Amino acid sequence: MIKINLLNKNKGKRAQGHVELVLSFVLFVGFVLFILLFLNPLNQKEVSNSLLDKSWGIIEKNISIDYYLVSLIIQNPSLLDNSGKSCFILENVPFDLSLVRVTDSLGNPVSSSISSSGKKNKLSISIVPEEQLYKIYSSQSFLSSSATLNSCYSDLSKKTSDKTKTNYSFGVVEKNSIIFYDSISKLNASYALDYTSLKNYLGITGDFGFIVYDDSRKVIFDTLSGPGIIKSSNVLSREIPIIVMKNDGSKIKMIFNLQVW
Repeated sequence: MIKINLLNKNKGKRAQGHVELVLSFVLFVGFVLFILLFLNPLNQKEVSNSLLDKSWGIIEKNISIDYYLVSLIIQNPSLLDNSGKSCFILENVPFDLSLVRVTDSLGNPVSSSISSSGKKNKLSISIVPEEQLYKIYSSQSFLSSSATLNSCYSDLSKKTSDKTKTNYSFGVVEKNSIIFYDSISKLNASYALDYTSLKNYLGITGDFGFIVYDDSRKVIFDTLSGPGIIKSSNVLSREIPIIVMKNDGSKIKMIFNLQVW
């Protein structure tokens, strides 16, 4: 009898241990489900990405400009090179010549100026030795240029059969948009001058700031290092590689670090 009671007692303890183990497991699973259902880290990540996406979309639109681009193809650049002139004159450029910039085929800025001849504007472009391709940009966002080119080569023709003149042709006119360096500078200045008004103008909910680096990680603009910047403990951050056009028509690589909180 004593042995039977001891056996039954041991079996009871083992059964109780199994019950406690099952209860512990159920409680653990319930705790995990609570975390997933109520805290939902995946959903928080989606909300964070959505907030960064929306803020960047607003800022990108504000710092971008529209521009027109047409390629100029010189068929026989040697005539330009041997003309004894430092520039050449173009007529009949297929868009408004009020504000233009010119680059060579590698994207290096080329000096240019605009002159009037009756009702037509003429575009003067500095000669780049052996260059066959020039890119002409037009945008109302360009700042006025004070460059002046005089005594330019003017013996250009669109008739390819005329071997005595420098023949040229235009490519298709393209309309694009791009982030503009001066627009980033204006955004940075507005941030420092009146952050609240800027945020209301942009329509960004919450607070934001940014740092802009060049491609060597040198800081170019920084809104976050000044006095009075108060950030919460939950800061969302994203680094965005961007291509930026400068006022001379050249393009550079930069990194836009956006932070929202």
